[in-house]
Amino acid sequence: MFLILSRDEKYMFKILKNLALFFLAFLNVAVFAINVNFSDPTTTPAGSPDLASSGERAQITTDSSGRYVYAVWDDSPGAVQVAISSDFGENWNNPTSVPGGNITPNLAASGRSSQITTDSTGRYVYAVWDISGGAVQAAISSDFGVTWSDPTSVPGGNITPDLASSGELAQITTDSSGRYVYAVWDISGGGPVQVAISSDFGVTWADPTSTPAGSPDLASSAVRAQITTDSSGRYVYAVWEDFGGSGAVQVAISSDFGVTWVSPTTTPAGSPDLASTGERAQITTDSSGRYVYAVW
Repeated sequence: MFLILSRDEKYMFKILKNLALFFLAFLNVAVFAINVNFSDPTTTPAGSPDLASSGERAQITTDSSGRYVYAVWDDSPGAVQVAISSDFGENWNNPTSVPGGNITPNLAASGRSSQITTDSTGRYVYAVWDISGGAVQAAISSDFGVTWSDPTSVPGGNITPDLASSGELAQITTDSSGRYVYAVWDISGGGPVQVAISSDFGVTWADPTSTPAGSPDLASSAVRAQITTDSSGRYVYAVWEDFGGSGAVQVAISSDFGVTWVSPTTTPAGSPDLASTGERAQITTDSSGRYVYAVW
């Protein structure tokens, strides 16, 4: 059976077809245009939100929905500070509401190079930093950043976790549940890359100084280590640049929740040999851990 259209019907059909194509094109653009607009940080003299009157090296993270947002920075000079938003960044708590640096949370009396991460829900939040000329420290929140563990509750640097006696440029990551947490850093002055692992939401940590070279001993001499994991925490990837003279970018891989690692020094150039000379490498992976991307 054939349907025969008149000239007017053909004309109307063409118009409707073009309108449908326009609607689909507009819908496609609209879908991919979500979240392309940003608030203006200079709308007020101090900026809005005014997260800190004096800060540097700021980092930020959010949960999978974008509702809970956490910003961390180094108060120059002074404490590590955190600002929290629970309404998609519209409003923030004031980290400078109490004088003298006695903020809530007061993460560190003296810290630098702070980093922060959270799980997919935003409930578990982990902050890590290094004390000037001293240990790597971590603070943990299990209530959306409202309260935090005190990394300075025990004198002498014997904190829980005591991540390192001497480390710098620490990084931290967690899986989607917040259960598996991985912290990585390099020993001051281009020493070994070390990793501390927690499998109980940051309550306890493996001791990165249990062996003379650290366990796992990811590299004998490295700087600017970075770390990432998949949504389950099973696959963990660490990347850094060699400080021993070659300048090569190296990667270590774990497929058993950070318990064991492949050795990046199994071949003279490292395996995989991502670059003969590179610096400030970054690494990320997808939710399954199958696809991994490194840049430097």
